[in-house]
Amino acid sequence: MNFHRPQYLLFWVFLPYAQRQSPPDGCCETPTRPDSNPRPRERIRFDMDAPTDHSASAGGTIGLGPYHALFQDPLPGNAKFIDAHTHLCFFLSKLGDRTVQTYGDIRLAFPQAYPPSYGGAIQVFCAPQYLTSFDTWRKRLVEGTEGELWFTAGCHPHFVGEWNDSLKAALERVMTDLRAGNRLVALGECGLDFDNRNRGDDKKVIQRRVFKEQLDMARRWDLPVVIHCRQDGADSACQAEKECFDILKERLPHNWPVHRHCFRSDYFAAIRYMDYFPNVVLGFVPLDYSKDTKLSNVIQSVPLDRVVLETDAPYFLPAQMTNFPRAPNQNQLSVPGGLALATAKIIAELKNLPVEMVAERTYENTKRIYKLP
Repeated sequence: MNFHRPQYLLFWVFLPYAQRQSPPDGCCETPTRPDSNPRPRERIRFDMDAPTDHSASAGGTIGLGPYHALFQDPLPGNAKFIDAHTHLCFFLSKLGDRTVQTYGDIRLAFPQAYPPSYGGAIQVFCAPQYLTSFDTWRKRLVEGTEGELWFTAGCHPHFVGEWNDSLKAALERVMTDLRAGNRLVALGECGLDFDNRNRGDDKKVIQRRVFKEQLDMARRWDLPVVIHCRQDGADSACQAEKECFDILKERLPHNWPVHRHCFRSDYFAAIRYMDYFPNVVLGFVPLDYSKDTKLSNVIQSVPLDRVVLETDAPYFLPAQMTNFPRAPNQNQLSVPGGLALATAKIIAELKNLPVEMVAERTYENTKRIYKLP
């Protein structure tokens, strides 16, 4: 760790002594979510083929709350922002509405969620169901979305039990197809997830192996990587975070572009990534960080040129917004893309910066890490 850097030194001086221990207990707990939108604890399932008609699920208007004015007009200087990590495919599958089947349909159904400053999104294909049925999803998300959507593809650690030669071949077919249209920007999300669904040693062994294989694939394809890393909250030793970082160091050159998605760890982990990987960016989602001192400190202290905005939709309902669309099981769904402006506002308030500066700088960071036009 290089605590002699000015931006790190100020943070270190004002940390209470108890927070200066390395590492503090509980530094990598499983992230908590708003009570209104818990992430299901069972294995994720998707209805891929024939959604039932739940047209009412897409009805109504999202209540933008304190963000209303921000979403109505262009940002000063016509600044733009990008949602650097979202799952349009999850959203469409979970919504289950026959009238909302494509990216264009989402924009028509929820226009208030796409402010004038919206500059596009990075759609993440990371579940086997989407990789093996990509012809359908090309029509729904890829065709006709040039200049507004870009794509990553990989295998999320929850699905490594399905990793085999057939799935690897499907992943490479998707990557080949997207690259042919200049739409492929990264491999992932991939990584380690040691939450309570994956506590068994046998599952962790498979996750490590599949993670390494995908990093090797990223090198062959010369692609940035999108990293998912989540720790079991009962493990204060931060096993997943430490192993994930060590595997990245082992498998990738230190200057490789890395997007550490949905960063929920502590400042020591942030410094470790930033010191070793000069081309790393940390993604943050639209939570109410005022209730989390640890993450508030991280956001306040991480340089803005290392930050990207995420929705991780349909998860993580933006704080203080209401009336989200509902899935047939009544779970509320965050809308992909435009709601990343809420993330920008939250970060701007924590850093005491104009929201247009956060939008513009994170837009440039996303373009740089993914080599967007």
